[in-house]
Amino acid sequence: MKTPSSKHRLLRWGLVACLAIVLGLGGTLGYVIATSKPPLGDLEAARLALAGAVSVEAQKYARAELEIAQSYYRQAYLAYRRAEARLLGFRDYEQVSRSLEEARRKANEAMDAGRLRRDQLCAQAEELIAAAERGLKAAREGVSRVPFGSFIRSKITQAEVALAEARKRYMQGDYPGATDRASTAHSGLEIVNERIDSFMTQYTTGTQAQKWNRWIHDTIKESRASGATAVIVDKMNHRCYLYRVGRILNVFQIDLGASASLPKMRAGDRATPEGRYRVTVKRGRGETAYYKALMINYPNDEDRKNFLEARQKGWIPRRSRLGGLIEIHGEGGRKEDWTLGCVALRNPDMDRLFEQVQVGTPVTIVGLAKEVGAAKEES
Repeated sequence: MKTPSSKHRLLRWGLVACLAIVLGLGGTLGYVIATSKPPLGDLEAARLALAGAVSVEAQKYARAELEIAQSYYRQAYLAYRRAEARLLGFRDYEQVSRSLEEARRKANEAMDAGRLRRDQLCAQAEELIAAAERGLKAAREGVSRVPFGSFIRSKITQAEVALAEARKRYMQGDYPGATDRASTAHSGLEIVNERIDSFMTQYTTGTQAQKWNRWIHDTIKESRASGATAVIVDKMNHRCYLYRVGRILNVFQIDLGASASLPKMRAGDRATPEGRYRVTVKRGRGETAYYKALMINYPNDEDRKNFLEARQKGWIPRRSRLGGLIEIHGEGGRKEDWTLGCVALRNPDMDRLFEQVQVGTPVTIVGLAKEVGAAKEES
């Protein structure tokens, strides 16, 4: 049988134990409540990081990285919804915090990658636009010297349109679009300039160019030997050179046939012929439709030979005619090639040429008078 003192001791220990249990439960509950608050700071950090990625257009330039960041953000949202569904003392936001931290980190990676790729595409677009502009300038210079046909001109027009679109998209910040259109313009202009370069190479170093140089040399030599005047027409540079005693006396700007770059092969092709000719008739004012005129002996024997060969090989229609009536005349100075094949000078220049030239004066017409300057120095 227990004594009263032992009963008192048991009661005291029981009260101590109950107090310990209550204090333990209270501490645990306080800890749970203290650590079960939504991670608002993490949420704001992730949101700002995602906004930063969007500001550099990561959805366009770093799409894969941005989608990963957005996936973590969605995971955080789902974890938050699960936590909120629990009782207040049993909510755990640790998974929410981890997912938000990953979302923030991946969003920053997307922002860095997006900015880098955007800047790279911007620089690439700038380079391609600049290259296309250089190509367009070269093409325009080429066709200004040689009036190429419709294929070359249509290619240049297409490139001009694509380049204008590239510039517009670049100003709008659409660097992929600008790169694409600039690349199209640049590729088209490369084709154009390759054609022009090939043509110019033939004009300056090919067999025909060598023939022209011989014609020029012989014409100047004849002028020097006879002491008389001679005329050399340079189709490429739209120049008419007047020589006397083998020296250049005057240089005139000229207009030519609408198909000036082509050799004349038949009537109606609007090309200015190439060859060695002579003045056959001088026509003053009132005797020609174009102020004053110097008729030349086109076609000559070589022109007839070339015409028959072209017709036999099918280069021209079989019903083609050779044509004639080629003159050096006035009413020029229009800064475009408009004649039916004749050479047109401004009226004041035609007056000077008309005074110096006589019937029988040599007139040599070439595609490119490459040797004119050298001949001038030699004489």
